[in-house]
Amino acid sequence: MSTVLTGRKSNNMIQILRPEVCCGCTACAEKCPKQCITMQPDAEGFLYPVIDQSLCIDCGLCEKVCPVLHRNEAPDPTSLPVYACRNTNDTIRMTSSSGGVFTLLAEQVIARGGVVFGARFDSDFMVMHDSAETLEELALLRGSKYTQSRIGDSFRRAQTLLKQGREVMFVGTSCQIAGLKRFLGRPYEKLLAVDVLCHGVPSPDVYARYLAQQTRKVEAQGPYCFDRLEFRNKEDRGWGRYCVVSHYSREDQGEPKEIRISEPFTHNMFMRGFLHNLYIRPSCHECPARRFSAGSDMTIADYWCIGDRHPEMDDNRGTSLVVPLTEKGREAFAAIADSLQYIETPLAEALPGNPCLMRSVKPHRNRARFFARYKTSDDLPALISYLTRRTFKDRMRRKIRGALKRFGLLR
Repeated sequence: MSTVLTGRKSNNMIQILRPEVCCGCTACAEKCPKQCITMQPDAEGFLYPVIDQSLCIDCGLCEKVCPVLHRNEAPDPTSLPVYACRNTNDTIRMTSSSGGVFTLLAEQVIARGGVVFGARFDSDFMVMHDSAETLEELALLRGSKYTQSRIGDSFRRAQTLLKQGREVMFVGTSCQIAGLKRFLGRPYEKLLAVDVLCHGVPSPDVYARYLAQQTRKVEAQGPYCFDRLEFRNKEDRGWGRYCVVSHYSREDQGEPKEIRISEPFTHNMFMRGFLHNLYIRPSCHECPARRFSAGSDMTIADYWCIGDRHPEMDDNRGTSLVVPLTEKGREAFAAIADSLQYIETPLAEALPGNPCLMRSVKPHRNRARFFARYKTSDDLPALISYLTRRTFKDRMRRKIRGALKRFGLLR
């Protein structure tokens, strides 16, 4: 067995020279005709391809489908239409991460007999890609999941459906969409590829350990079972200050008892470490699919800071950013427009709240220190809090930026 690290090929076999140049999209493993590539976690918990060289036939397909080795040309961003959107169904919008656009797109596909692929929680609350053909199944794909999803065999399943003439909507991060398009190898008229703007993906192992530690603390109060996790709950504090909510339950002498833990994202230590880039996948700092270059038909995101320029579009219940990138994407947007309240805005207005549209995030200065210690820590929240504490320089920079904003010198 040999670990593959992408960036250079030996003969026709993909090799990984630096972890920064493998995004874990799994296209190589999905494409291998001998199934000699498996995705295995490294010391930080991120999946990388590993080749069984005894089975490899040196066909080169793994190299051909790699979206890092074969990058798409980015379009001129100033030519793209940008929309701020809200689903007119407030019930759907409140259970969605932002403005409820994903649900409208997906419902149309399902109504036509199509299949929607997206991320959901498995029975252990880890994140995996799966498909939905009914509205009940679609509900599992709704909402944000802040860890990298396992693609599994989703690329192959999507290809099989497309070859059968079925309509497919595939939703993922930009690198996952780039991997899907390389895997498919040719355009499909009935594929709608939608990328969700991504800050970066945190380590699945860090996520699992954090969840396990929190669950053990709850179980100390009784035999509670972990029932549900909401990364983006709007009910408690709204969209702008969303909460991370964990639900636990048990029966006590036949009576149901529940524990609900709700934390603003600014206070939840897992989210704090994620948003400070403490344990993000190395490739996210050199993302191969930024600047609308994934090959998607549409990019969707939260339209953060929409209230600064268009307060009428911010009621603190969620507003989506939608960027149709192809004619197919524009047609899909037009098909749901009657169910939206929307306005068109310049891209420049979206960038202050969504800088990741155009550039990758930088790793935290304490990233290496965190990964050297996290597996032996019995208090991950304390470790994350300690390593992400603000320095004097950080505090001064924050004060200066605040002053500049108050005087209208910085947006």
